[in-house]
Amino acid sequence: GYHAQLATHPTLPMMYIGWGLTWSSENMVHAVELADGFPTLLPQELVTPNDSGPILLPKLNRLAIGSAGRVLLVKLTADGWFTRDASAIAVGHYVGEALAYSAKFDRLYVPVETLP
Repeated sequence: GYHAQLATHPTLPMMYIGWGLTWSSENMVHAVELADGFPTLLPQELVTPNDSGPILLPKLNRLAIGSAGRVLLVKLTADGWFTRDASAIAVGHYVGEALAYSAKFDRLYVPVETLP
């Protein structure tokens, strides 16, 4: 079935929506600008094998997206849009279904099925 998750930027009028088919390797993440709380203009699209929802890392100005075995970190512009600068971090035993961020500790938490 379909999955959809969203994240909002804490200081910019931006929303990030990750969606797609559970079994597909070509899901999408959209960056959408908001005006008075409503979407405006066309979204910016990023095709990625995302399995988790997008997680904003505000201090790094990056968006984290999880997929099986890795976490993709996409750099954002000062306005909150995607750049072409992205890095994939391999994470052993990660199934890609969830990510969590703690603003208090400035940490991204990545759950794994088993420890190596």
